[in-house]
Amino acid sequence: MARLLLRQEDAIKTLQLDTSFVMWLRLSLPGGAPEGMAVIQKRWREQQRLGQVTAPLRHVLWMNLWEELKRRLCPDAMTEEQQAEFIKMDFLSKSGEGSLSWPYLRWSAENKKLVPDSTRQPLTILEAHQTVTQLLQLSDPSQITRFHPTRPITSEMRGQTLTLLISVSNRGHNAQLLHGALIKLSNNACTQVLGMTYRPERLKRSPLATHIASMLEEMDPASRLFLPASLYSRTVDCALEDMGASLQVLDGGDGSSLFLPVLGTGVTFSRYQLRSCVVHLGDSTDSGHYRSALYDAHNSVFFYTNDGQSAVKATKAQQREISTNTYLLFYTLQ
Repeated sequence: MARLLLRQEDAIKTLQLDTSFVMWLRLSLPGGAPEGMAVIQKRWREQQRLGQVTAPLRHVLWMNLWEELKRRLCPDAMTEEQQAEFIKMDFLSKSGEGSLSWPYLRWSAENKKLVPDSTRQPLTILEAHQTVTQLLQLSDPSQITRFHPTRPITSEMRGQTLTLLISVSNRGHNAQLLHGALIKLSNNACTQVLGMTYRPERLKRSPLATHIASMLEEMDPASRLFLPASLYSRTVDCALEDMGASLQVLDGGDGSSLFLPVLGTGVTFSRYQLRSCVVHLGDSTDSGHYRSALYDAHNSVFFYTNDGQSAVKATKAQQREISTNTYLLFYTLQ
């Protein structure tokens, strides 16, 4: 059951890569966005009580947030003092000709703050304003499928930030344009004028799922390996129309084997047992280091090898390294 829950979590996270974002709004700033959202939410609920609501709350909050950002990004709206402050914080850059642009930001673990990302081309003042304008034009209620805070929005929220979860539609031309605008603005310093930071959702399990995986690993260190969720749940396309059903890859139930369909006069399943895998450690296939992991199915033990070294029993830390960096899997027919 635990493995089934983890597969579902991984499948959902994979789908969210194309549709979801995570946003953080800083609290207690002058004219802060979360405090303004609390006022808008209260007004919407009063309209709901009177039967005067014309749009979902998520869409009303979404539109007001981006309308305010558009207003603050207007080239004529920023004073020289505000420009100087943003330049001082590295949120705004000024060229030798005096033109201003918004750099992209990344988190620096060393400096413990957001710093300019030199690998991405900054947005000009005009580009940022035009992109927000386009985003607003594309944001009808059918496109914004989720804009939900992880805790209640109130007039007196504590803490440093308010986290909101965003999902957008992934169907149709307008949905693609909206997603493109969100990607273009994500991690850009222009959103800092509203105390806003957001980025696309990542392929990372939720805290609860991580806890379940940890408990499962304690019961069986090999159980996290080596059947990716995308493999168990994959439906194999079959061109034989008279089969009447799709063919599936089935989990062997022990975390290290699977059943593959074999076509003959009918469909049978053959069991394959994991024997070894290739592990890639690096940022891309063009760089990094490769290692091998050997699996002893009888004892449910993994052995890890390296260049010029004999295989040794993998530690828990090495098992985690293997499970998150497996590149190729090798199975034998049972």
